[in-house]
Amino acid sequence: MIKFTNLTKAFGDHTVLNDISVQIYEGQTTVIVGSSGSGKSTLLRCINLLEIPQKGELELDGQRLNFANKISQKELLSFRRHTGMVFQSFNLFPHLTVLQNVIEGPTQVLGIDKQSAINKARELLNKVGLSQKENAYPNRLSGGQCQRTAIARALAMDPAFLLLDEPTSALDPELEAEVFKVVIALAKEKNPSSSSRII
Repeated sequence: MIKFTNLTKAFGDHTVLNDISVQIYEGQTTVIVGSSGSGKSTLLRCINLLEIPQKGELELDGQRLNFANKISQKELLSFRRHTGMVFQSFNLFPHLTVLQNVIEGPTQVLGIDKQSAINKARELLNKVGLSQKENAYPNRLSGGQCQRTAIARALAMDPAFLLLDEPTSALDPELEAEVFKVVIALAKEKNPSSSSRII
């Protein structure tokens, strides 16, 4: 479960999130809707602690942070392991192949052995329709293929919650459909161990 209580985030004099309280349950697909500049991306970045709120509390799978207190690097890393983030701009490593991008986190952060990480990465690439692209570099992929790689990379970390920040906003209309197809398939998964999706 993700629970925010009285969350406030400001940039200078501009308050983006004002006293927000929300609860999101594991296994639930949640869509955050709002106009441009309304704080959707900021809320997701606060969940992943890429942005630190000025006040309020965050509870994530039983762990709790009070933003009135200084947050340690250890706490940041511990919280972030619960979430996977898919960015608008993909943020793939350009010098790594599709397969290498997907196994980087599991091998370097989680300490999973390389062959196990490769086996899981191939399952995920098959799930997002990129089995034939595992040796391609990002500059040889379409925008839709890059975003599907980013989704596989996030899922490879086994997050409890998958955060998707406007995953089709940087794509041409004809490429949106291939990403939507993957996101909808993930949302329909009935496996209780599946990640929650926040779009």
